[in-house]
Amino acid sequence: MTLPAIVKDIKDIYKKSPVNILLLTVDCLRLDCITNTFYSNMFARNISNLASKGILFHETIANSSWTIPSFISLFTSTYSLIHDILTNYTLSGVRVLNKHDGQNEFLYPVKVRAGTLSLPCTLSTKQYINICINSAPHSYINRYLMEIAKHFKIFRGNIFTPISVKQIIVIPEPLDTLLGVIRCKSGFISKGLAYIHPQINQAIKDTKPYTDAKEIINEALFLIRKIRNRMDNNLFVWLHFMDAHEPYIASSRFFEELGWTTAEALTHSYEILAKIHFCPDKLTKYDLKLLNKFYNYSIKYVDECIGYFLEKLEEISFERDTLIILTADHGELLGEHNAIGHGGLLYDELIRVPLIIKGLGLPQGMKINSQISLMDLMPTILEILGINAPKTLQGKSRLYLIDEKDSTAGEPVISECIGPETYRFSYRTKDWKYILTIKRKSIIEELYNIKSNQGERENLAQMEKDLTKVFRERIIDHIKMILRYWRMYRERERLIQRIHDLKRTLATRTSY
Repeated sequence: MTLPAIVKDIKDIYKKSPVNILLLTVDCLRLDCITNTFYSNMFARNISNLASKGILFHETIANSSWTIPSFISLFTSTYSLIHDILTNYTLSGVRVLNKHDGQNEFLYPVKVRAGTLSLPCTLSTKQYINICINSAPHSYINRYLMEIAKHFKIFRGNIFTPISVKQIIVIPEPLDTLLGVIRCKSGFISKGLAYIHPQINQAIKDTKPYTDAKEIINEALFLIRKIRNRMDNNLFVWLHFMDAHEPYIASSRFFEELGWTTAEALTHSYEILAKIHFCPDKLTKYDLKLLNKFYNYSIKYVDECIGYFLEKLEEISFERDTLIILTADHGELLGEHNAIGHGGLLYDELIRVPLIIKGLGLPQGMKINSQISLMDLMPTILEILGINAPKTLQGKSRLYLIDEKDSTAGEPVISECIGPETYRFSYRTKDWKYILTIKRKSIIEELYNIKSNQGERENLAQMEKDLTKVFRERIIDHIKMILRYWRMYRERERLIQRIHDLKRTLATRTSY
């Protein structure tokens, strides 16, 4: 097949002139933050400006709805059921506002295992120096990202460790009103406050529970200047911002715009946070309005920081020969589907994310409507760079879409959110969205016409039984494919073990 002319030209440019790679990821960034013109002008002007200078993949679907499995899928181009990063930890994930079986839905931890054929690993073999500055808590890195982190020459994460539930919990002023908000059992209160206490404590000291975006950017600029002055290697720089993550704490100057002192804003924020975690039925419309306002200003803050960062990169001529990518691990529910937060569910507010790619030779201001997944990002980057992709990748390069302006369908995308009690899969086409939820004693099917009924409000599973059956079979085929993969993997592991045993046996015989 003849390579499209524009794609060939792009690959020739990058073959002649190797480039740096800058990956910017914003936790909880919803797609509508940059596609809604009024919103983007108010809160995401710099990110929208970046999209106008590059390619916006308008239909990008995350393969999971919470950070770690989504990132591992992005960096390894494999599904959660293969890389085995499956579920969220206790007291995290979506807070369902209404009760389910008499309890709030929570997900619990499982033993995890990550693959090693990752984007950082592949780039390191091509003499890239990999740098990551990640604002996520350090425990995230230790528990989940080490298989990825070990391929970064510099990997810095936020040191943040929640206190033990056995420690004495003192609720700082002026947040002792939390006890008046929460009407739950005392044991549950203790565990919950142990979870959010470090966040409250740091917030009272005018700091965030995550590393501030400005600190990440200053550190990145320092390292980029330092390494470029000393070495000729190309850089892969990954910066992850969590400023738009719960508890949605923006800069104090934004609180002043709202007419609040920092203490008043923090009190509002954490009272709402306490209700979300412990008494979701007590949330009011005013609470949801404030929650959206906090989220919006958090987006505005990180957007301003990203704008400042890109300006500084332009000043030091780093932006010119750099492939810049901006995306998100997942979105955020802010009251839609009667839920707040992320993880657990697979609605579009959670899995539709922005994806912007800007670089030398790439079209400017281009919008691609074909549906792709975050698993496609790694093979796309590698094709642009002219690097052969590992055979283990399950995503596909989508560079060809640049030359297929009329292609709007795209391929179906499967997303997964797997826990010990609940298995949830979504199968999304351009027009339809099917969600299969498997519990111990029940199976729930949802089918939405996302072309005519945006917002996934009307479940058509019973009305469109034939289509529901087709999509159900697709999910079953997906699970069967994973099982075949694991059978091959186990056979390979057994063969490797037999070779090691044989080597030890031969070594023992030789020693005599």
